[in-house]
Amino acid sequence: MGYFKKSQNWFALILLVAFFLPWWIGPTVYPVSVSGYEYYDFIKTLIKSVGSGSSVPLKAYALYIYPVLTILILFASLIKINTKIISICTGILSLVYITWAMLKLEGILSPGYGIYINIIASVGLIIGALFFDKKTELKKPKN
Repeated sequence: MGYFKKSQNWFALILLVAFFLPWWIGPTVYPVSVSGYEYYDFIKTLIKSVGSGSSVPLKAYALYIYPVLTILILFASLIKINTKIISICTGILSLVYITWAMLKLEGILSPGYGIYINIIASVGLIIGALFFDKKTELKKPKN
């Protein structure tokens, strides 16, 4: 049960679950709930409804990188590989993406509880990797 003693594992698991929770909630006139998993399809439908001939931006595809990275953190930790760098990168990537999405969709949709859980888990993942879960080495006594 030492697997869940690392805070990085807990925050990676929470981040993975938050990916499937509602991130955006639409207005009461046309209620819509969009999770991270459904975000790409939402952007694709939004572009079609506007009628522009442009394609889905590459940033919409990049969203699917961080759930893969969280699974990689959990797997690497299971086989006892140091996950400090990948945890920091995943947390930063998630925060950057969420910030971009919040600025992009401001005024159109209001944030749901999944996005707040995502932010908390991302910050926790970074803090856990930087300040906690360090391996303590025993110093040898001098003879």
